[in-house]
Amino acid sequence: MQKKSFISLISVLTLCLTLPICSDEASEWGYAKSTGSDNWSKIKTEYEQCKQGHHQSPVNIKSFVYKKDNNFNIQFNYKSSHEVILNNGHTVELLYDEGSYITFQGSQYRLIQFHFHTPSEHLVKGKHYPLEMHLVHKNIDNSSYLVIAVFFERGKEDKFLNEFIHDVPKKLDKKEFAKNISVVDLLTDIETESSLQKDLLKPKQNQSLTKINISRIIQAKAKFWTYEGSLTTPPCTESVRWVILEHPLTASAEQIEKLRKAEGINARHTQKLYERKVEEFINAV
Repeated sequence: MQKKSFISLISVLTLCLTLPICSDEASEWGYAKSTGSDNWSKIKTEYEQCKQGHHQSPVNIKSFVYKKDNNFNIQFNYKSSHEVILNNGHTVELLYDEGSYITFQGSQYRLIQFHFHTPSEHLVKGKHYPLEMHLVHKNIDNSSYLVIAVFFERGKEDKFLNEFIHDVPKKLDKKEFAKNISVVDLLTDIETESSLQKDLLKPKQNQSLTKINISRIIQAKAKFWTYEGSLTTPPCTESVRWVILEHPLTASAEQIEKLRKAEGINARHTQKLYERKVEEFINAV
């Protein structure tokens, strides 16, 4: 493991003490039966949309409509970033430096972070993949999100994952830390994540010397599925544009197992489409 190649948990906890997102209650939602996605709406009133919303994610992609529309073209403008990796208790997450963005339907979305789900949250004709990566982007006017999803199937190891896979922190044990710090909720709420990200990435503060570049994993000229959905974790905020890379990438069994051991089973159950349609487009970059 490279020295100081990921953010120290102690530093995160120290920062947490000074930030308003850290509550004095332990995290109450998760993926076990009693705290799992079928019960999120019962845990807090703020999570009611997880049950009542009609634009929820993930979904089972059974069919799709081909959309020949230039507005569905994605322009990628990704740069390298310092490696800032942590396990927030729900997922393995890497924060991304400012300056990387995509353009979709005339709007710019800034890349905030990417994280993983084992197994995949979205299904394709009822099939799970062993791993799904989410690249979370936020509109520059801060009103909406766009998430790019990438599936992985078992096969040849992925070189991009290898850049940080050995730095993946073990799952947090809240009992080891102060009672009044909600460690598990740290960075889970994407809406408060941006301000925390700025603090974490201040010069000479908690910054890794290692660089990563997400552009190594994205296939600009490829087929994508897209639909309107939500965040897949509480509070299940809607107004999220999902863009899913149709063709899965490969990761070795060891890489997938490393992430699974760190974050456990963390896939929300699929949600009803209702009147929504999944559309397919070919990115012509």
